[in-house]
Amino acid sequence: MLQIQITGKDIDLTDALKGLITRKFNNLMNHVELQAASVVLCVENREQIIKASLHAQDGSEFNGTGRSEDMYKSIDKLVDILDKQAVDHKEKLLTRKHKKIKTVEE
Repeated sequence: MLQIQITGKDIDLTDALKGLITRKFNNLMNHVELQAASVVLCVENREQIIKASLHAQDGSEFNGTGRSEDMYKSIDKLVDILDKQAVDHKEKLLTRKHKKIKTVEE
């Protein structure tokens, strides 16, 4: 089960924002097994910013920041960044696994 710590700085955390973040981060688990996530939402000069750090069960860490004038767009940008990192990590693990299998067969 993924544990998500969501913190707001100069912003009201609504149930809708919390629910969206939880749903999007749970979807990331299709690529990698996550155990914890730390998320900070803040507003700086009319810019909505979300920063996240995710910790996978294999010890890997994924970090990203989403910026936009709309918090929902910022969340989408962040999830796109983290999704790419997770896919790249998964492909790297699969490539290593295939290399080991080829070495054993030879």
